[in-house]
Amino acid sequence: MRRALVHDFGTLERTRVVFTLDSRFSEGPGPGTVVRVSQEEELSTFSRLAAEADLTLLVAPETDGILQERARMITQVQGRSLGSTVEAISLAGDKHALADHWKRFEVATPAARVVRPLEGLPRDQNYPAILKPRFGAGCLETYFVESFDACPSEALSMSEAILQEYILGESLSASFLVGADGRSDLIGVATQTIDREGLRLVYRGGSLPILDEIEGISIVRRAVECVPGLLGWVGVDFIVDCRSGDVIVLEINPRVTTSLVGWRRLLGPGRIAEQWMGIFKGDKFQTDVGRREFDKIIDFDADGTIREGNRS
Repeated sequence: MRRALVHDFGTLERTRVVFTLDSRFSEGPGPGTVVRVSQEEELSTFSRLAAEADLTLLVAPETDGILQERARMITQVQGRSLGSTVEAISLAGDKHALADHWKRFEVATPAARVVRPLEGLPRDQNYPAILKPRFGAGCLETYFVESFDACPSEALSMSEAILQEYILGESLSASFLVGADGRSDLIGVATQTIDREGLRLVYRGGSLPILDEIEGISIVRRAVECVPGLLGWVGVDFIVDCRSGDVIVLEINPRVTTSLVGWRRLLGPGRIAEQWMGIFKGDKFQTDVGRREFDKIIDFDADGTIREGNRS
């Protein structure tokens, strides 16, 4: 993702891209200026660059509060971020609080019940269910639970988790660009490949674009627009229930997601950066996804590796 963003924003006129890189890793030639940092130097260097830059695009994991803390650092040095606010990141990162918030805005989402695995799982929950950390991202430490007495031993290390009813359906992700006014513009929808290894769910990547119109996509848009402070690239994980056809929203990612590498390949170099900067200024995003037939299909792995093929 970092390399894709550097190359994409590097195509913009009158734009100089500066990015940090762990000093242990190498970097090939590209349009950006590399600032190598050790682990001890990372925080101070990030703060200095965020203060000096006209704009900062933050790429960081949500786990352990890293994304939220770096966003706070940008604010503290009076930098300007192309991403979401600290408050939006905090709400999106708390799956219990977000589920309650969505319910108030009539966004269809499974109820998120707070549990402590070491104390046992509730008998009155609808099973099978999904058990995952209350604070976290992706499929990290996410488990399929068949009954109250079948809690995976690996999950006992979680001090606090949420339990949600399992919904059988197609796993999808929608990518949006969100402007400062909170309006979201849909880039497109991708499938997600999620496998089960024993009782653990593992994210393997996805495929895009989905050209068929999805009934209920307005619910996914509402899930984004009802969260104050979202800005820039936002990903939403959702399921189309195989029995009812209903759209059920699961999680929101207030950050760049892996599907960006696929959309960049599909739309062409610089297109995402151009529109990201445009929507930041109040322009409208236009990709024509869903309004014209792409002759390519992009498959991508969880690490961003791309495989490109032709549509049959």
